[in-house]
Amino acid sequence: MLPSSFPSAFKHYKPRSQRIYGVIAVSKDNKILLVKGRERNKWSFPKGHIKPYENTRDCALRECFEETGISFNKNYDDHRKLSSGSYYIYRNLDEEEPIIQDYNEICDASWFSIPSMMNLYTNVDVSKFLQHYKNIL
Repeated sequence: MLPSSFPSAFKHYKPRSQRIYGVIAVSKDNKILLVKGRERNKWSFPKGHIKPYENTRDCALRECFEETGISFNKNYDDHRKLSSGSYYIYRNLDEEEPIIQDYNEICDASWFSIPSMMNLYTNVDVSKFLQHYKNIL
């Protein structure tokens, strides 16, 4: 148990060494699936921490399903490492309507065009993704 004097902000701290794994889902219309975290109110790619029995791809797919209700039956198209995580990229997807499965962590989920993502309050990985996108235009 933590002492009462321990700052409350650190109670939920997860060390950076604990990698996250997620999905960058790209629709046929080049929209990106994002989720909005309840705690920080930032938009991010569906992602989370690995369980001891999982491989990294299974973790990414499980987290995407838990957060959006969307699952993929195909092989991933690419794999990228960003600031805080590793992401499996799935392209040419149908835009299924996200159904939030975990309202404790996620308060919203939606597909966004890349230009509309530029106006969102996003986490570091989405910001890095957008910087890279702007650099290739």
